[in-house]
Amino acid sequence: MENKNIDAKILFVEPYRIGGNEFDMPGIAYLRGFLKSKGIESDVINFNQLFYNNKKTIDHDCISYIKKCVNKNKTSMDSNNQSAFNIINNFFNLKQKTIIKAIEEMDIFQNYFQEELPKLLKYKYVGISVTFNTHLLFALILANFIKKNKNHIKIILGGPMITFFYDDLIMLQKNNQLIDYLIIGEGETPIWKIIEQSHPSKVPNLIYLKKGLYKKSQNLNHIEDIKKLPSPIFDNDDIIIYLQTTRKCYWGKCAHCTLDKNKFVKYPETKSSEKIIKYISKINFQKNQEKYFIFTDNSLPVNFLKKFSQKIINRGLKYNFEAFMRAEKTLNREILQTAKRAGFSRLKFGVETFNPRLSKLLNRGVDTKKIFELIKICFDLKINVYLYFMIGLPTQTKEELEEDFNQILSVAKEYSSIIEKLQILLFRLETGSDIYNNPKKYKIKILHEQKKRFNRLVSFKQLNKNAISSKEAIKMHKIFYKKNHHILKDIYGTKPFYTRDEL
Repeated sequence: MENKNIDAKILFVEPYRIGGNEFDMPGIAYLRGFLKSKGIESDVINFNQLFYNNKKTIDHDCISYIKKCVNKNKTSMDSNNQSAFNIINNFFNLKQKTIIKAIEEMDIFQNYFQEELPKLLKYKYVGISVTFNTHLLFALILANFIKKNKNHIKIILGGPMITFFYDDLIMLQKNNQLIDYLIIGEGETPIWKIIEQSHPSKVPNLIYLKKGLYKKSQNLNHIEDIKKLPSPIFDNDDIIIYLQTTRKCYWGKCAHCTLDKNKFVKYPETKSSEKIIKYISKINFQKNQEKYFIFTDNSLPVNFLKKFSQKIINRGLKYNFEAFMRAEKTLNREILQTAKRAGFSRLKFGVETFNPRLSKLLNRGVDTKKIFELIKICFDLKINVYLYFMIGLPTQTKEELEEDFNQILSVAKEYSSIIEKLQILLFRLETGSDIYNNPKKYKIKILHEQKKRFNRLVSFKQLNKNAISSKEAIKMHKIFYKKNHHILKDIYGTKPFYTRDEL
């Protein structure tokens, strides 16, 4: 990836996801497009692509190092919990001095950083998008390297991890500040204002370092007008293209969900289908020969799918795309048939449960019967589906879970030819959800003392005597899978995968 932007002021970094899948997030592409519209050039370096051929070695060395730190300083660590996410989660819950020392001493990436040194140290600003805790660890290691070599370079961190956990990150850096700016929520205008050298207190959604202390700007609730945002700029090496029509689910009321409750976006504005088509026309599909893209909306609006699909057909364009959608009454065979002709190849549902009582309790706002109808339509039209379920829901009884398992098995038998993924997940309570904010309503007790840093999940206890615990739900799932292994074995996601942390 050569630096073509000679006058670029900012380098964006796709951080390496330690121990995780090598997919990238779309945020940087939108930031680059916005800056371009303001006359500001940018460059990008993707460490997932740079490390691709050495991933196994890097992951092994990095995770082994972190495990040694955790085992040395936290004797209560579960030795059976081997996922990178959980190992790094345990690492971030060590003492602050221990974490900082480990980040400073870790030399696994040094040779790779040295190879990229001319590019890393060329810019006045380095912006890193942090989505997972595995990203955050790498981002801090990279920031430490950059500051050691050129302390005047300004490091900017943004993304979901920063938005949710900026307080934790500030505490972690209490005595050793590596990060100059933290962007909370949407980042287009903040990035632009930082580069334009506006006074930090007047830059929206910004927490900035001043004389060793982090200060908050005057406005941490800025939202962008998504309808006016320019086309994203994707790198020529990007294989997967992500697009979005909204930044907030138009429903936004599900009791278990925090993604729908983006407090920085009060009203779900939707880009026009015409604008999205213009975006697509500017994308270089050099590595993506199938011209395949994914809508990242929490729920793609039905009316958008209808208009967008018809325009694709009318113009004779050939694309392939997928999206998450809700099982709305307005989503019918006619719309899906049109979408199929336009290249719609995969429909993803958050079913959660087929039980009407529980669906109502979760405030899903859909008729569970409609889900069966849409699966049947997709089967007829040969549109593949992803189906997501949750077990161990608040107040869920053994009988209700058994009935859900029966329904899942029935769907798996009848529609296996279109089911690419049937994910059965353990319900996990997230801070900020309606269930978390109203535990009495959902008859649970929140175990606040078990909350960990850089983690939205909180343990809870069922108070309804007839409700099944998480442990019981997991046990039932394992029995269900073992009994029906001959049917479920070829369907991705049905196999139990829980860690001991979830017991």
